[in-house]
Amino acid sequence: MKALIGAALVLAVGLSVGCSDDEDEPSIFDDIVDPNCADICDAFDACVRDSDVGRCIDQCDDATEVDAVADQAERCEDCLDDKSCAEARVCWSDCVQVPEMTIGGAIPPVGPGY
Repeated sequence: MKALIGAALVLAVGLSVGCSDDEDEPSIFDDIVDPNCADICDAFDACVRDSDVGRCIDQCDDATEVDAVADQAERCEDCLDDKSCAEARVCWSDCVQVPEMTIGGAIPPVGPGY
């Protein structure tokens, strides 16, 4: 009988430790990135200038928490979709811009003579 009570006590303690509700623990949802940001930052790195793509994605993802910026990122990604770097130049003026994108200066303008 003592063995049964001891086993039940060990099981109860084990279950209570495994079910903590610690709000400081990172959530799986903290790592979700706006897919538009990944595409935008990859294209920027490939087509405009070398950049820290991870930092760009983090900055873009933070910025897209605002609905208007998220909409802008979606329009930008739609514009960039399936375009070569030369074709994508027309997209950059309407894209979300984050600090990582401006380290080497402003994004080059597009228009006659450029």
